[in-house]
Amino acid sequence: MRFSVDTGASNTILDGLTAAELGIKGTGEHPIVGAGKGEIKTKVAHNVALEIGGLRLRNLDVLITDLSSLASQGHSIDGILGYDLFSTVVVTFEHTRPLGETVVRYYTTTQKRERGWMPRRIFARL
Repeated sequence: MRFSVDTGASNTILDGLTAAELGIKGTGEHPIVGAGKGEIKTKVAHNVALEIGGLRLRNLDVLITDLSSLASQGHSIDGILGYDLFSTVVVTFEHTRPLGETVVRYYTTTQKRERGWMPRRIFARL
């Protein structure tokens, strides 16, 4: 799956097709406003669990909307990781050469206490 990262997004957002494939159903209507023009209508799915490379996030309120307009270079995205990820861990982004990958690592507060901020690689290409 392909996810974008938005440190200013309050919640993680899933594309409507991705949510349907995962069996995640949203309810109600929750308009959001961002850097784009006007409001975006979303639905909300409560108590969603998300696992990214061994990092488990539980009890998330995930927003669901059409993200097809954010496709770039012929690749659609399945979602946007927001503040609910960044509020639980410290995240670093390291651009590598010559492959041009971005390595994303997270550090939990438990790791900070026990091992002095040992990183975990959560995905290699953004």
